[in-house]
Amino acid sequence: MIFLFRKEIKKWNTVWWVVLASLALSGGAMAFFLKNPSTKDSVVVACVDGKKVSLKDFHQVYAGTKSKIDDMARYFGMSADRVAQMFGVQNMEEDSLQSCIQNELLNKVACDFNIDLHPKYFVEQLGKSVSSSVVDQTGRINMTAYQNYLSRLHMTVSDFEKSREAEFKRNLIMEFTVGSGYITNVEARDLFEYKNAK
Repeated sequence: MIFLFRKEIKKWNTVWWVVLASLALSGGAMAFFLKNPSTKDSVVVACVDGKKVSLKDFHQVYAGTKSKIDDMARYFGMSADRVAQMFGVQNMEEDSLQSCIQNELLNKVACDFNIDLHPKYFVEQLGKSVSSSVVDQTGRINMTAYQNYLSRLHMTVSDFEKSREAEFKRNLIMEFTVGSGYITNVEARDLFEYKNAK
């Protein structure tokens, strides 16, 4: 009986070493992926019409959403979870992924229309889009607070401004979509004939 017990313990001892080794290996791989920024670009979380959405894009959208909710929580003096519930954000990760997919679809449309933003419009919109904690009493951006805000988002200034430019173009596309309609070729021909027929 003791011999069988020792034999079973030996088997489990081997299994435990295999489990511990696999945990250590997977933990090391995760640490490598999280610390190496180039791997974030190569990890694909979604594919939209052949365009890949990287883990870095997902993290930027997630950080932006979290930052907005944190700003609102400070403004209302509530917890971030309660503010998220108020605005219908049930699962921030899922909402961020949906936003990434929607952004890629709108980016494709914006690219097809070849939209260029006027620099003055861009600066105005950029001032409105940054966190209220970054803007001082005179309405100017405090550069130290701006750098701290960007470090919270894990973005450089150029990355932030590129992402905001793409966001402003997407917003324009959304406004175009809301204010537009679709008619078929037959309806367009009938309308043309009605207006131009003598």
